[in-house]
Amino acid sequence: MKKETLILFVVLLIIFEIFLTSSSENENKIDPDIYESLKENNETKIIVEINEPTSEKGVLFKTPKTEKEIENDKQEIKENIEEKIGEKIRHDFGNEIAIEVSEVELIELKKNIDVKSIRFDKPIKA
Repeated sequence: MKKETLILFVVLLIIFEIFLTSSSENENKIDPDIYESLKENNETKIIVEINEPTSEKGVLFKTPKTEKEIENDKQEIKENIEEKIGEKIRHDFGNEIAIEVSEVELIELKKNIDVKSIRFDKPIKA
């Protein structure tokens, strides 16, 4: 009985740790300056860095993807982002895109597993 209780406790502890880790990763992916900007404006300009697509294809037998396939995967990720927030991509920098979002759209991006990080797009003054 004690052994079963100990095993159950360890399993629950591992599940709890996984949940906390994934929650904190989502919080850390957004630059705090974005929230400040959204307090002042309905929308703000951001830079979204997307995760690099996997370089292999296949389930049992892995084979390398071609550059074309990797580029197609990146394009599909960007199209999925556009689908969720509307056609707001202003600039495409390969692994990063510049867009303008509301707070609701920011929450959608935060949940997206293909989004690596979200930075505030600071205005450049000449």
